[in-house]
Amino acid sequence: HRRSVHLAETIAGDTSAGHATAYCQLVEALSGAACPPRANALRVAALELERIANHIGDLGALAGDVGFLPTAAYCGRLRGDVLNLTALLCGSRLGRGWIRPGGMAHDPGTAVDEVRRRLAQTERDMRNAVELLWKSSSVRARFEHIGTLAREAAAGLGIVGPAARASGI
Repeated sequence: HRRSVHLAETIAGDTSAGHATAYCQLVEALSGAACPPRANALRVAALELERIANHIGDLGALAGDVGFLPTAAYCGRLRGDVLNLTALLCGSRLGRGWIRPGGMAHDPGTAVDEVRRRLAQTERDMRNAVELLWKSSSVRARFEHIGTLAREAAAGLGIVGPAARASGI
């Protein structure tokens, strides 16, 4: 199973825990194996840390897209801090090699307490980064009316689905 889990982990670099968990849950369901409650809790922690890191990275990318580098840089550091929390728990910033069919490769023990402490600081720092971004009227203006697709243009391009509906089709 190690090779298969590794393949699942590397489908997308920023979703290693998500893909490994999905693979392991499939194998466990097909084999009738149960994952211990502690391992399930650790999987949730891995998934949440991955989600938090990805959302922080996305917010930083949005800030960079509109040329607001203070928040972009701030988010880059914060994303790295969250990835480092995953490394503290399992030895890999992306959580690779941690989630296995039937459980986890190892239990981080009391490192979970340190993760909680650092996450509280990261939350405070993230709130500052978001406030910095959205308090700037010039930044808010850069997000307004961006990516609007006029009804006529959408019809001419043959756009369908949600993009078509958003354009008034």
